[in-house]
Amino acid sequence: MNGELVMNLFKRINQQHGTTIVYVTHDKEFASQASRQIHLIDGQIASKGY
Repeated sequence: MNGELVMNLFKRINQQHGTTIVYVTHDKEFASQASRQIHLIDGQIASKGY
């Protein structure tokens, strides 16, 4: 699946280069792989997860 390839690429860039990756998704599986999540509702921050 292309999404998995992209996520693996993001992880590798982050680990090897220490680069912050910001991505936006509605897919809960992909979102759960992030080390930090910020949830928006109608463009407003609803919650922050660390």
